[in-house]
Amino acid sequence: MIGENTIGVKDTNGLEIQQCFYGYAKKKTVKGFLTYYYFRKGQTKVSEKTSFVKAIDRWDAYIGMGYHTDDLNRELINTQKNLDLF
Repeated sequence: MIGENTIGVKDTNGLEIQQCFYGYAKKKTVKGFLTYYYFRKGQTKVSEKTSFVKAIDRWDAYIGMGYHTDDLNRELINTQKNLDLF
């Protein structure tokens, strides 16, 4: 989503992602997680994505970052395997 205009873009369940993010900004000083279903860049398969959003109250804006849940799960499994070696 970096560098892309995603205003009005909905996930596969009809959730308007940017509208939800903007909702955090309007509430000022609010932060939280949002889970939605989105395409990976360059792929046609949808996967679960979770983003953390934090309002920047003095600018009526927000900042956020997200990850695809299956990437995190894969990393956790790899870490567990590495820990099991000890």
